[in-house]
Amino acid sequence: MSLIYLATFLFSLTMGALIMPRIVSISQKKNLMDAPDDRKVHPIPVPRLGGISFLPLTMMSIFLFNILCMTLLGAEVKAGDTSTFLRIQCCGMGAMLLFLVGVADDLVGVDYRVKFLAQTAAAALFPLSGLTFGSLFTAVGWIHVPFWISAPFTVFLVVYITNAINLIDGLDGLASGICIIAFALYTAIFLYLRHPFLASTCLSVLGVLIVFFIYNIFGGEGSRIQKVFMGDTGSLTLGYFISFLALYLTRFSGEKVFVFTGSMYAAFAPLVIPLLDVVRVVFLRWRAGAPLFRPDRRHIHHRLLAAGLTPHQATALLLLLTLGFVALNLTLSKFLRSSWVVLANLVIWALMIYCIERKAQRAQRVQEV
Repeated sequence: MSLIYLATFLFSLTMGALIMPRIVSISQKKNLMDAPDDRKVHPIPVPRLGGISFLPLTMMSIFLFNILCMTLLGAEVKAGDTSTFLRIQCCGMGAMLLFLVGVADDLVGVDYRVKFLAQTAAAALFPLSGLTFGSLFTAVGWIHVPFWISAPFTVFLVVYITNAINLIDGLDGLASGICIIAFALYTAIFLYLRHPFLASTCLSVLGVLIVFFIYNIFGGEGSRIQKVFMGDTGSLTLGYFISFLALYLTRFSGEKVFVFTGSMYAAFAPLVIPLLDVVRVVFLRWRAGAPLFRPDRRHIHHRLLAAGLTPHQATALLLLLTLGFVALNLTLSKFLRSSWVVLANLVIWALMIYCIERKAQRAQRVQEV
């Protein structure tokens, strides 16, 4: 079984390495470039269709895993995995819808209302397949809720996570780095829980995502490889897959000592920064009377740049903080009640934002002088 997992990952990695240079070349020839502006940090046009490789290569790798399992293992694949397999097909359908919307947005632009409608339709596939976030957080911890509450909340949560990944994609390596941390964590847990189809889904995304990360953060002037962006095609696909895997992970809160109630925190720990940043930015826009969905420079990565960090320094810091939140949540969940773990996250986030804003304001005053 380990060799099948390895083959799946290496196939995704290898195909990504073969296809990414072709995507860059086509983007340059057809002038499918992301042009710089006042909100963006890159000084020259950059190919923006790197994310177009995510879904096809992920699905090819998943299919390869399925073929190898059925051919080589046969009866060893648990019958109980059938429902998981079917839900992965639903995830593939929703991801294809968002993939098409993302391609259209990267090529010609799509109104935000159309994107929200597509995200809602894709998210609705999860409760229709029986996959819902069946718990809500209260002051006394997580409580189980009926389907008529969990279904719409699941749709909201999927749209929320998908947009959070899309909006955090503002610096080289930031969104892809956070997603790599998330998929690597999910891979380890699903392997431990012996859920082969879910683990293979994580590995399938992880392979091509690592290739993109290398091109995105190390490519450019002075490098042998060309920088490339994932665009909405990539960020919507990644956000949707992460929401699917996070929802599934919350279903295993009672299985095995390693995760127990901590699976709830393992699911969302890598997403703390993008999820809370969305809330902060929307609140700031609402308070300022600005359009809620118009891009601006209020995101946490923009504030780090205003504080004087370089783009790579800001990315490295946010990825280290993401790893810190993962370690914190997995550790605290073993010793504290749910409400205290959530409170710890919020306090650390608030202190982090306070320090960043103070430093950004000092840097602005120095520039004005």
